[in-house]
Amino acid sequence: MTGWWGRLHAAWSRFWATPPGWLLFAVGACACAVLLWLDTIPVGVDLDLWLAVMGTLAVVGLAWIVRLACYSGSYGDTTGREWAKTAAVPILFGIVATTVFNVDMFKVRWQFVEGSFAQAAHEMLGDEAKQRCPGVVARFRCSRQWEQDGNVYFDLDEGDRATGIVYRPNPVFDRTTYRHIEGDWYRFRIPNYGDEPRKP
Repeated sequence: MTGWWGRLHAAWSRFWATPPGWLLFAVGACACAVLLWLDTIPVGVDLDLWLAVMGTLAVVGLAWIVRLACYSGSYGDTTGREWAKTAAVPILFGIVATTVFNVDMFKVRWQFVEGSFAQAAHEMLGDEAKQRCPGVVARFRCSRQWEQDGNVYFDLDEGDRATGIVYRPNPVFDRTTYRHIEGDWYRFRIPNYGDEPRKP
């Protein structure tokens, strides 16, 4: 074969005749970075984006297996200088999976944004007329902000649930679900969107 078709066929053959390389690793690394970022969101993840990321990781993993099998079948050797390329993808996936299942990534991110939320909460407590977020707090999009019983709620979910972060120095009984972050800060979830915590 000659011409552009021959060059394309030769390039395709070289691609499958080499062990998994850095291209798959780069794509997988980007997808893993997005997955870790999604794990820092306190109100749950965008299902479509999560499915897109997982689909990308599945394709990268499958391509890695197929390329490794083709290379092994052709050359019978995946050791030596090519070991790093061969092992890069599974090592990356293993590290990310271990991190996602064992580390609360939101708490890691919280260390960098707590100051901004604290400032917004104290401003809210000092001005009862202020009832809404400025739009973004510490790079989190906030749809509502309100004060109730000395606690300040930041609604970070624009969906059908009121979910977000609350500064809660005065715990009161209500039907809201709380998950402690640290100090007086909690993640909250109200069953029906728009229902603010009720006084007992």
